[in-house]
Amino acid sequence: MDADLTLSITANVSVADPGDQVLLYAYARNLGNATATNVTVEAPLDPNSTYVWSFPNATYDPVNRTLQWTVASLAVGGRIDVVWTIRIAAGTPDNTTILCRFRASYQNATGAPLPPKTVVTTVRVRAPVFDPQLRPSQATAEHGDVVIAKFYANNTGSGTARQAWSNWTLGGNFRFAYLEENMPVTNVSDGFQVTWSNLGPGAHSLTAHLVVLRSLADGLAMNIQTQWTATDKNGNRLVPSMPTRSVDLLAPSFTLGMTASAVQLNTTSRFVLTLTVRNAGHAAGIGWLNTTLPSGPSFLSDNGSMPRSNQGRRYSWTIPSLAPGEALVLGITFGSAVDARVASFVFALEFTDRNGTPSASVSGPRIDIEFMAPTTGPVAPPQLRCRNRGRVRRGHGRSPIGSPILRPCSL
Repeated sequence: MDADLTLSITANVSVADPGDQVLLYAYARNLGNATATNVTVEAPLDPNSTYVWSFPNATYDPVNRTLQWTVASLAVGGRIDVVWTIRIAAGTPDNTTILCRFRASYQNATGAPLPPKTVVTTVRVRAPVFDPQLRPSQATAEHGDVVIAKFYANNTGSGTARQAWSNWTLGGNFRFAYLEENMPVTNVSDGFQVTWSNLGPGAHSLTAHLVVLRSLADGLAMNIQTQWTATDKNGNRLVPSMPTRSVDLLAPSFTLGMTASAVQLNTTSRFVLTLTVRNAGHAAGIGWLNTTLPSGPSFLSDNGSMPRSNQGRRYSWTIPSLAPGEALVLGITFGSAVDARVASFVFALEFTDRNGTPSASVSGPRIDIEFMAPTTGPVAPPQLRCRNRGRVRRGHGRSPIGSPILRPCSL
């Protein structure tokens, strides 16, 4: 003859989202043959839940996170019914199991403790899970090209995201053109923002068309950055992420070298300046080689086939196209200055890509040519020497008067 409690616990749902409230109902009934005394029933809270309310009003121990109800005695057939509500904590991971426990301790009529009882029910948490990925369609691009950037926001969790935002930062590298998908887009100062709603489990993506703005910076890593922020079904924000990818810029990059056939010569000579134009970049470019000739020397000719123009002493050569790694060598022949002086030669090269980018400029080295007047002192006459050492050599034949013909000696 003794008391014997049986316990029961039931949740109103088996699956819940972070932020949801779960209603729990439990009771303890004495199915024994004697009265149970000093009955205490408790509901320890799962670490991923918080206490909301209870009925009858429970005593809450915040240190042990436990609800407690007590009755002095429970007759045979009698029972204690309790109800309480918990809230699933925001940020609880997908598929987390919430343990909802109900336990009782009690004594028999004589005050002897009887074995405690515990029952458990569970609630599974469902939450959205994202690992966003950004994938440009190409690794390199030139100024004016269109880069297609695919953004994947697949929800691998079991819950639905109420809202999400994809904030794109283009860093002055690109201009947003359009989205292939019909989604709300807001243009901002350095990119654009896309708003999503009700992203259930499964695949989600968008495709952005971006126009390359950068130019003449060969090898520049043009970053594309997307800040991804999403909420769970109840609007609790998930941990944000920031996928970043880059596309390398291909552009022409010109260098200009120059050498002279001589840097010191007289005023009656000619000289040649040899210019080497090289495209050290990774895209084809066009250019204009310009110089203003110093006073004195005169332009005579060049060995190039490219268009040339001049206005007075300003000369310009047009380079229609120079492929990556290609070099062009131009030899220019000049006449010397007519008087002694030093003339300085400097050439500059303006260049751009084939897509209408504003040009950049690079200067070649400066070369100073010194012109000197030729030497004007007296010149010694050549010395003559007779091979016959002064002797007169007789010639053959006779003069009209019969005398032998005398021939000059050879030099």
